[in-house]
Amino acid sequence: YIEIEGLQIDYDKQTNTLNNVGGEITFNYNSQLDELSEGETKKIFNSSGYGMSFGVNYEYKSAKYLNTVVDRKNKPNYLFKVSTSFRDIGKIFFKASERSASYKIKQSTAVNADAFNDIKSISDFQSRLTNNFSLETNKLKDYNLRLPTTWNLNVDWNVWRNFYFNNYIDVVGVQMQESYFNSKMLILHKISGRFEKAKYGFYTSFNYDKYSKWGSSLSLRYSILYLGVSNLVKLSHKESAKSLGLMFALKIPILSKSETKKGRIF
Repeated sequence: YIEIEGLQIDYDKQTNTLNNVGGEITFNYNSQLDELSEGETKKIFNSSGYGMSFGVNYEYKSAKYLNTVVDRKNKPNYLFKVSTSFRDIGKIFFKASERSASYKIKQSTAVNADAFNDIKSISDFQSRLTNNFSLETNKLKDYNLRLPTTWNLNVDWNVWRNFYFNNYIDVVGVQMQESYFNSKMLILHKISGRFEKAKYGFYTSFNYDKYSKWGSSLSLRYSILYLGVSNLVKLSHKESAKSLGLMFALKIPILSKSETKKGRIF
């Protein structure tokens, strides 16, 4: 677990030096990583904890949909539905490495940036910090990390026939050593539309979060085959990383006998 708080660095390109460096860096990791690197154990995970998820779902049917049966014809059977859930509520408990510590960094003289080239390990990085800066060190002992708890809200609306509109919000607590409600939050907002029938479907979405900014996706389905592209349109500032994601998937249903006549999906 690495956490960086309020870190500031002034880099002078002409002299290749670091100036006015300040802030706090925390390294907190399982003692097993030290034992693993030194060949004392082959176990990667030897920690315990607990976790759970829960949610609720509400589905509304107008008189038009009351007698609609769900089947592979993919006919709409609701007017709208709303769901919300908390995922991954819990903690994992660790025995901290002897090298786990929190460092408040202060700088009195310029440091050559090459001093941080070719860092080979966490302990190597910690040694370079100690050798080049004034540090206020707080050693850390046993610790626990919260699971990546997420709250989400999903609203799905059958606009007309086989056309649907969806609004999705995902709120992630990013500070794993803080409780979920005290943590800084990363909020993802996605709006999407889709057209679905038994043999084929068409899906598109636009999403936004603070760091990735705007993005979009487009996908098609024929029978059990899905093809899609993410980040098709990247509406963020010029310094953002540009990437294009391709998706290929097969969704194979496990069917059971039914008295309802099924539509063909091939």
